[in-house]
Amino acid sequence: MLVPAFPKTHRDPDHVFLEIEAEALNKDDRLEVIVACEQKPRDHADLDVRHLHRPTTLREKAAFILWMLALEPGLLMGLLRDPQANYPVAWRLWGVSRLVKDVQPDVVHSHFAYPMGTAGCRPAHAAGALVAVTVHGVDILIDADLNYGYRLDPQYDRRIRSALSCVDLCFAATEDMRELAVELGADYASSVVVPNAVELDTFRTQEAGASQKFRLSLGIGDDDLLALSVGHLVDRKGFELGIRALEQLSDAHYVIVGDGPQRDSLEKLARRLGVDSRLHLLGSISNTDLAELFDASDVYWFLSKREAFGNVVIEAAASGIPIVGTQEGIARDLLPLLGAAHLLPQRSPDRLAALTRDLILNVDCRPDRSEDLQDFEIANRADRIVEHYQSCLSDARANRLK
Repeated sequence: MLVPAFPKTHRDPDHVFLEIEAEALNKDDRLEVIVACEQKPRDHADLDVRHLHRPTTLREKAAFILWMLALEPGLLMGLLRDPQANYPVAWRLWGVSRLVKDVQPDVVHSHFAYPMGTAGCRPAHAAGALVAVTVHGVDILIDADLNYGYRLDPQYDRRIRSALSCVDLCFAATEDMRELAVELGADYASSVVVPNAVELDTFRTQEAGASQKFRLSLGIGDDDLLALSVGHLVDRKGFELGIRALEQLSDAHYVIVGDGPQRDSLEKLARRLGVDSRLHLLGSISNTDLAELFDASDVYWFLSKREAFGNVVIEAAASGIPIVGTQEGIARDLLPLLGAAHLLPQRSPDRLAALTRDLILNVDCRPDRSEDLQDFEIANRADRIVEHYQSCLSDARANRLK
């Protein structure tokens, strides 16, 4: 499994789901999982984790050059033309090639079509391995207005199209993502929808009274309304909408979990609107603390302007908290099926405040959504992934015998 990096904390917004998925797959007796990542990860006692690193010693640099001369002359020419753009691609492919040659895997599963939009296709196929890729959003979606998506870079766009055209198995979290992957070059018959998933039990039941520590620590009274959002502090997540809605909800506090470059601008907006005393930016917290925070909150606001899936919607749904969400990612299809949930028809602070009030007034207790969420349990996702591995390998072996 090729992944960009494991998170430094459990609520690091970048790749926390990759850690959870790798650990779930590793529990399957049918698999032996080796994880290769581009940054040195924190300790994962139960996982065989290999670090892909740049060639640093004289021996490694010589091996790197000889590898390009023998197997990747086109990449070498690209490196000579534009070292800054092509060196990251070259050393990652070299690292993958060495690892694939060493361990001889049956399947190379690349996330985000990494490394650098190549998905490790050439070294994997050279070793006779099948290549699976999971597209997640930022690798194939683009939104120029939000400066979102790697494919805004034409060079990356070419690489991702090339990678998708040669993978043996393409996983997508939604049908929309699958259709886009096919449009970009993936084979329709080899592309499958397997929804993202979380550890549902983490968010279902909490120790009595544990959730109140957040209200006490933040100075939020039992009668005050507590709205919660989680995500990277960037424009795409739409948190400014929630801050503006505080003007309409005089007894409400808004808690946001996550870090990012928009922190200062969100704080400035809250001060300008006079609601800064009711905005609480907590930074990154553990999954255990997040589960308790769901329990302490009255409503979850999913306010993204652009989202491929939105795992946090599943986490919020598992907790039973009422949800108001934009029509992005999984929220568009899931929220209409759940009790105590509303889709936001337009990005309006007034509408957000009104729907929130409606939920709070009309929801007496948190619904049990267990039956609605079974497809989003991490163990079920892992099982489906393994089944697709086996089917793809079986088909490949049958074709070799023809």
